[in-house]
Amino acid sequence: MITPKQEKFLHFAQKAFNQDDLISLLKKETIILREQGSGSKKRLESYFEQINLSEKSLNIIARLNDQESIKKLVASGLGISFISAKAITDADNSLTIKLPENSLTRSLYFAYHKDYILKEHILSFIKFVQNFYAKK
Repeated sequence: MITPKQEKFLHFAQKAFNQDDLISLLKKETIILREQGSGSKKRLESYFEQINLSEKSLNIIARLNDQESIKKLVASGLGISFISAKAITDADNSLTIKLPENSLTRSLYFAYHKDYILKEHILSFIKFVQNFYAKK
C-alpha cells in the first residue's frame, strides 16, 4: 500500500499493525484503484474479500490503468493506493506500508507449447526465475 508522506500515515509505515487498523484506515481515506480487468485489481478484490471488506464501504475517488499516474496522485496527497512493491522507488515521494497478515502476492506463469524448442536465452531466463524463487 502506498500513501502520501503525511504525519497521519507515518506510524503505519514504521510499525506493524493489524487487520482491524487496516480496515479502519481504508474506510476513512480516499482511495485510488486500478481499472477493472487489471490483474492487480483482481488480486486486491480477492484480498478485500478475505478480510471481509466491501468496496462499496470505501471512498474510491478514481480508477486508473497507469501505475505512474496512481503514484503521482498519491504523492500529491489525493489518496492512498495499492501497487506492486517492485514498482515503488525512492523518488516516488510516498510512504510504503506493508500490509498485515495476508499478503497481496500474485503468481505469474510461463506458458509455452510443450513441443516447441525454446531458444537458449529463454531457457536461461526461465532457470534464472526458478532459481530466484527457489531461494525465497
